[in-house]
Amino acid sequence: MANNITKKQHFVPQFYLRQFIDSDNFLHCYNKTSGKRFPAHTDDICFKEYGYEVTSSFGNAKFLLPNEIEKMFRELENEYNKVLKSIVQKCISNPNGRSLICTPHERSVLASMVSNFLVRNFLAVEKHLDDEITQDLLLNNE
Repeated sequence: MANNITKKQHFVPQFYLRQFIDSDNFLHCYNKTSGKRFPAHTDDICFKEYGYEVTSSFGNAKFLLPNEIEKMFRELENEYNKVLKSIVQKCISNPNGRSLICTPHERSVLASMVSNFLVRNFLAVEKHLDDEITQDLLLNNE
């Protein structure tokens, strides 16, 4: 089962991080704790291994609903990426900075993206998971 699960689960999506890479495909990062700067690829930062997986205390299963949150985020990220690219292209090619650059659909997708970015951090996920929810999920999936 673990082979089918995305190991590196990013709390900052890679499509978003890629907007800030240099010509060599590196991000220039700063570690607040050590005070050191370092280059990194988008795949190597802002992730936690199996971060969205809820471990099961029942039977031999390691994870409950394996990879489901990651799959949901991947689907959302595809839409976010399309809309973000469209808006950036409109901004680059638009000589009149005062014209409307977002359609109602694009505004809705951007609002969803911002909300998703706020709630997808692992501290928030762990804070809202408890044994009662885990038990309910297990019982409903049998």
